[in-house]
This record gives sequence, C-alpha cells and structure tokens, in this order.
Amino acid sequence: MPAEVFAFEREEGQASGDDGAFFTLVYNERHAPAEPWSRERGWVAEPTTLAEYSSSSGAPGPVGGPEVGAMISAIRLVTATMA
Repeated sequence: MPAEVFAFEREEGQASGDDGAFFTLVYNERHAPAEPWSRERGWVAEPTTLAEYSSSSGAPGPVGGPEVGAMISAIRLVTATMA
C-alpha cells in the first residue's frame, strides 16, 4: 500500500485507541519476492496464496468487503526446503 495510506491507517488506528498490534505485523516495504529469491539460492520453493492455505486448512473465509478478499488473495506464503 502507498506509504501515505499506510501512515494514515496507522494514525487512525492509534487515534481510535487501538494498541497498534496490527501494524507491528505489517511490513510495508518493497522487497524481492520470496519464491524466486529462494530458488536462486538452491531451495525448492512452493508458493500458495493465503486464501488457498486458509481454505485447505479448514479456516473460515475472510470477513469483510471485497477489499479484504482481494488482500487475502494477494498475500503469498512460501514453503522453501533445501533441494
């Protein structure tokens, strides 16, 4: 998310009395994707979306509007093992 939106959301959460715990879990910087990074180093990398992982583990679907569903579908988890 754009830095200004991230800052606004963090400030809004703090103003509402939120303890800020959510924003300690959010990394809002650009970085190399985990899958190719792992493969370049000789690992076998298997990506899955958070939505696919949640569904396969029996977790309930996301609660919220279409923005939440899009975010959950965009998040990638990677399992990497030595080749």
